[in-house]
Amino acid sequence: MGRRRAYPGLGLIHAPWLVFVVLPLYGFAACTEGVGKPWISTLVPDRRQGTAQGLYQGATGAGVLFAGLWAGLARRPDGHAPLLISGAAALVPAAALSVLSRNRQANG
Repeated sequence: MGRRRAYPGLGLIHAPWLVFVVLPLYGFAACTEGVGKPWISTLVPDRRQGTAQGLYQGATGAGVLFAGLWAGLARRPDGHAPLLISGAAALVPAAALSVLSRNRQANG
């Protein structure tokens, strides 16, 4: 949740001192990344744990690699475009997860 706020926030600010206001939102998100592995482990049976964790970590690593590559290529002198695009793109899976979570709770 923090990254969804931090990326567009970093893309929209123009005063350098505002970075210190917005950046803690990103830092909080980075501190909570450790919940992915335990969450994945609750979704699959024991015999599939290695495969599930490998796919999760592989997808995460590939995402970080490609995000860094495209952000470097898309960066302009002001540096706002990658932050705004990634912030907007993060809203799509966040909304999908929210809807899926509500459906699962309603049906389960």
